[in-house]
Amino acid sequence: MSAALEIAAVFRDGEAAFFARYGRTLRSEQRQALSRCLICFAPMDSRRDSLLKIAVVAAAVAVLPLTLYAVAYFSLTLQTTPNLHSGGTCRVYRSMWQAIAFMPAAAVESTATGEEVSAAWREVRR
Repeated sequence: MSAALEIAAVFRDGEAAFFARYGRTLRSEQRQALSRCLICFAPMDSRRDSLLKIAVVAAAVAVLPLTLYAVAYFSLTLQTTPNLHSGGTCRVYRSMWQAIAFMPAAAVESTATGEEVSAAWREVRR
């Protein structure tokens, strides 16, 4: 905290005692200056709270899409079958774009489980 803010904090905390002791000796300009210090100090003191709120919102904005992606990765899987080519697991999705979108999640799951996981889609037979 800067020296000016420390002085303002001390004054703010002991404002009543300060005015009781020195109020008679202060000129009107000094009173105005002190009251302006208090007005300016209040937003600086509450800035910490707003920064905390911003940090929480930023974390939520970052975590929410990843959470939705992970939920979609598991819930949109039509079936999980053994992968005959690699010996791992294959998650089957309804369309090609879903399989492509979930390839990064399959790579993360492969790393986490130690077993190869791949994403695939069903071919539409006509």
